[in-house]
Amino acid sequence: MENMHSTGHLLRKVAMMTLIGFLVITLAGPIFALLGVILPFALVGFLVWAVVRGIMLGPVVVGRIIGNTARAVGRTAVALPLWFARRVRSGIGLLGRLVMSAAGVIFPVAAGAAVGAILGMLGGEQYHDADMRVPAGALIGAGIGLIAAFWGSRPAASVARPAHETLERAV
Repeated sequence: MENMHSTGHLLRKVAMMTLIGFLVITLAGPIFALLGVILPFALVGFLVWAVVRGIMLGPVVVGRIIGNTARAVGRTAVALPLWFARRVRSGIGLLGRLVMSAAGVIFPVAAGAAVGAILGMLGGEQYHDADMRVPAGALIGAGIGLIAAFWGSRPAASVARPAHETLERAV
């Protein structure tokens, strides 16, 4: 069986790749600049903190504190990007659904307006009142397209059935 995708699916994929590329190119510079400014101060602060704590508490206690701190920083360094990636992914999914929903309405409205304007132009050339018929035809066509967009058929939702019902039908 051949898996054929619609034009909307292809456009959504291209739009998502474009958005991701734009965000990476746009945000890479500020992120690297921020890391370049913050990282040296954090490193110097950590070294001063470790020396002061080592003098006050002793090397064994400081070793445990540094180990616990390193584990917490490591967990945060792994968990924070994963959490952020999940949020970005859900936001991209929401944006994709919104774009597809808008395209599902905009395309029929635009097509209806175009057909209405063309029909208004044809009638306007015959009766010499195109300045009134073209906008009226476009408005009427857009209205018909809007009705068609919201009245269009949707695929029926499949209902999961218990196994004994499907076996009874098979027998």
